[in-house]
Amino acid sequence: MNGLFDPCSVAVVGASDDSAKWGYWLAKGALRGVGRREVYLINGRAERVQGQRAYRQLSDLPKFPELVAIVTPPASYEGVVEDALSVGARYLVGITAGVDRAYPGGHAALAARVRAAGARLLGPTCMGVYDGATDLALTWGSLTPGPIGVVSQSGSVGLEIGYLATRAGLGLSRFVSVGAQADITTADLLDPVITAPNTRVVILYLEDLSLGRSLITLADQARALGKRVILLAVGGSAAGERAINSHTGALATPDTAVNALCDAAGVIRVHTPAQAVHAAQICLAGLSSTKPRLAMMADSGTKPRLAVVADRGTKPRLAVVADSGGQGALAAEFAERAGLEVPALSPETIEVLAKMLPEDAGLANPVDLAGAGEADLGIYPRVAQAVAAEVDVVLLTGYFGAYAADSPALRDIEEAAAHHLPSGRCLVHTMRTDGPTTDVLRRSGIPVFDTIDDPINALAATFHANEGIRPASDAAPSEAHGPAPNAATGISPVHQEPADGGLARRGITGVGPVRREPPYGGLAPERAAGIGPEQQELADGGLARGGAIGTGPARQGLADDGLVRMGAVDMGPAPSGSADVGSAGWVGRIRADLVARGVVFPEGGFAATADEAARLAARLGGAVVLKAVGPVHKTEVGGVVLGLTSAGAVRERAEEMGGRLDLDGFWVERQVGGGVELIVGAYRDREVGVMVTVGSGGVLAELVADTATALGPVDHEGALRLIGRTKAAWMLDGWRGAPPCDRDAVARVVVAVGQVLADRPELAGVELNPLLARPGDSFALDLLATLRDP
Repeated sequence: MNGLFDPCSVAVVGASDDSAKWGYWLAKGALRGVGRREVYLINGRAERVQGQRAYRQLSDLPKFPELVAIVTPPASYEGVVEDALSVGARYLVGITAGVDRAYPGGHAALAARVRAAGARLLGPTCMGVYDGATDLALTWGSLTPGPIGVVSQSGSVGLEIGYLATRAGLGLSRFVSVGAQADITTADLLDPVITAPNTRVVILYLEDLSLGRSLITLADQARALGKRVILLAVGGSAAGERAINSHTGALATPDTAVNALCDAAGVIRVHTPAQAVHAAQICLAGLSSTKPRLAMMADSGTKPRLAVVADRGTKPRLAVVADSGGQGALAAEFAERAGLEVPALSPETIEVLAKMLPEDAGLANPVDLAGAGEADLGIYPRVAQAVAAEVDVVLLTGYFGAYAADSPALRDIEEAAAHHLPSGRCLVHTMRTDGPTTDVLRRSGIPVFDTIDDPINALAATFHANEGIRPASDAAPSEAHGPAPNAATGISPVHQEPADGGLARRGITGVGPVRREPPYGGLAPERAAGIGPEQQELADGGLARGGAIGTGPARQGLADDGLVRMGAVDMGPAPSGSADVGSAGWVGRIRADLVARGVVFPEGGFAATADEAARLAARLGGAVVLKAVGPVHKTEVGGVVLGLTSAGAVRERAEEMGGRLDLDGFWVERQVGGGVELIVGAYRDREVGVMVTVGSGGVLAELVADTATALGPVDHEGALRLIGRTKAAWMLDGWRGAPPCDRDAVARVVVAVGQVLADRPELAGVELNPLLARPGDSFALDLLATLRDP
């Protein structure tokens, strides 16, 4: 792509003297590089444009142009493209909108024609290309050279980033607007922008996630070159193929896929062009590294400086130095809310500060200078140096940077103080950013901000991007820090249920006929238990309707005792290309896959009638759960009854349930209690693939909205880290004296769910809700699976 950013020659078709037209700005920008390359201006009516000779058509040029920028009406596009290709142009930059309707065959035909000639097309409907190092400015307006590379799916957003960068004392290395991407795509452009020598940080604006997981590779490439990628995106992949009938899907916001992708790639996620530039300032100052040590950093053309990096998973430590107690308090509180740590300073540092500052100064962190800065501007760097040894970053907030703007007589003193601040360790929030000291600070590598929230949000975003969870490259069985459940039975070795606990049972000898192929399109879900029988409630789950399927009876073989065991026989083929669930046995294979990976289910079985349900309950013994097979959202329709302890009670409740609901039967299972209800799910995003979610579950899953999501499948370590991002982790560790649950057992389930979805491309989602986590084991009390749309 070098010819796109540094062509040997450029022709502008549609060049103009009218500054209100695109042709004016393209011609002006092209002429900036006239000392580096041949520039030809094409205008069918004028002999001269912007003081330079103009040619009527491309065929009149004395030499072929390597790049042709086209800004003519759509109706003329076909002819201009043919002319450009006939004279040997290698790159076309299409600014004009409406080409898809005017060009015969639309964008696809246009791109095919260009490629057939051995050329490449940027756009059309783009806002051009810019390279600050090669004096190429084929875009609207005036951009400033600098260290930021920008690839944007919106030309206007890209230009806004460029103008904001200029205001921040920065500029752009390369900018490219991708437009309609008829030929050259965002993925094609990222590599030349990342690898450009003058690029030190990259800002990417996306309106879709068509890059998918290739963003991880691109971000790795940038990081290997010492550069970071910042992503500004509009939402993410919408509901699309996700399991909209499942809780996991309902908990996925449009941002979930974007955030998970950024998390895995180590990409800094922002939400506005201004935030993108603020994050770039942090990166360029050397404040986005990731190890808890001071390291000498050297940027091209600058002297070595200290940079600080925090451990993965640790909060960056911030010292706040303020002119007043109010400013310090606001900054410190905002920083902690943003996930930064504002640690108390050591007694030794406090003693040093006490010798510098007035008696009424605040010394603990935040540090309140109590007016000392006004008396001696040199106090700012001395205090900053004193506290820097204990933290990762020092934030000055208040008046410093504005003294010279208000009082020119203080300029030399303030600028001298600015030179002594700890470069690579310091951020400045000042009341005025228009003074001369601001320029000194920025040249010294110290970012300057005009509001207190900007540096804090940017710092938090850059550090949080260092804590990502990557998907497992090759999904393998979970490595546990303890014995895993038996893969054949699904029984935990720590807390064993009856001999076939974890294998679904259906039918009992003498209970009545066994329906080998239930009329419903899937398996009845198996959900029980909360924290004790009185508190147990069942969330939705259910049978396969509209593509949703729950666990229950599959096509199973009868054992000697008349019980039907899951996984004993071939479960049959999966349906293809249909939202209809098809073979119930196929759903049983999903359950069997989970069992083989260590997921444990309670003992239970399907009953076609109330009498069968009663006999099955008698055979199971103890407290059982009765569930309606049919409704997807059982709790809402009264399709779940807990704590039934006799066959008569089961029969009575089954008859009542069958009298008011349209059912396909009943599911009866042993009630399991005493633990923490979680949700563990995975769904398939159309752009980024498998995503895994874990968090607080049960009927309140959506209301509590305590979940964490990562690209999947994940390995055991990734699953543990994902669990640690939820408030449910506190419950698992033993909240208020409760016994701690087995995090490793939960992690095994998280790994298994992601692996099963990754292995079964016909599925849109798999969900266990609730997963009951207990000391030493965990039980999946409901399985819901969803087919992809055909």
